[in-house]
Amino acid sequence: MRSCHAVSHDTTGDPRCGNALRYAATVRHREITTGKPGRALLPCVGVLLVCALASGACNRNIEPFVADEEPRTPNLEKIFPAPEPAVPSRGATAAAPPGMPAAPQRGNVAKAPGIRGSISVSPDLASGVFPTGTLFVIARKGGVAGGPPLAVLRIAGPQFPVSFEIGQEQVMIPGLQFQGEIQITARLDSDGNPMTKLPGDLAGIASTLAVPGTDGLRIVLDSRI
Repeated sequence: MRSCHAVSHDTTGDPRCGNALRYAATVRHREITTGKPGRALLPCVGVLLVCALASGACNRNIEPFVADEEPRTPNLEKIFPAPEPAVPSRGATAAAPPGMPAAPQRGNVAKAPGIRGSISVSPDLASGVFPTGTLFVIARKGGVAGGPPLAVLRIAGPQFPVSFEIGQEQVMIPGLQFQGEIQITARLDSDGNPMTKLPGDLAGIASTLAVPGTDGLRIVLDSRI
């Protein structure tokens, strides 16, 4: 049988535990030498149990206290973690990455300039004005006579003289830009159909080419188709 001498060395650092272990070892030694085992073994077992518990309670691997030790600054990032990035709400515009231009926001885009002017009827043709006619203002690229127009503005039941403005919003084909030199013509159509040109319809053309931003362009309906 293993003797209490095997555990008589105290590992707890508590002198009371060391004294108890030495006492238990002495009692066990007497029993072995006299050949009279008794109940003294029970205190030995009890002392061993108490010391085992004391060893777990006393030996906590705590670093020794150093009086001159400098306090260390705590890691605040672990104590107060940085907040998670906010998720943009639905419909919000995300910020552009560094070095990239910001995406345009709806409602804040400036309107592209158009061409503004007025249309009148020659006195010689005033009797040919149709009260229910439709006035078409037509824009073509300068120097282009055929093909689809760049932009068309429709004015129903015009009262002459008529003010007009034509620009990017009236462009016929998506992707084309209302820019450069532009020729503006006008036609007073009797049936309101831009695809037909009936005899007696009035027409006129601006005397000069215009560019977006032009204001005060004058057109006179001075010919019949």
